[in-house]
Amino acid sequence: MSVIYRTTMVPTKLQLLAAWMPGRTWYRGGRDPDLRKAGGFRLDDPDGEVGIEFMVLTDHSR
Repeated sequence: MSVIYRTTMVPTKLQLLAAWMPGRTWYRGGRDPDLRKAGGFRLDDPDGEVGIEFMVLTDHSR
């Protein structure tokens, strides 16, 4: 079980993804994505040393 800390990131994860996504060949949205988190989950290793977060996003820029 991981420990989840309440932190503030600047820029946020959504802001980082919004800046990164328009440069991807598979992205079909506009130049300024309006991303919103629709769900997700996190996987942690048994020792709690590392983890990876999966985010399901919707783009409301259209």
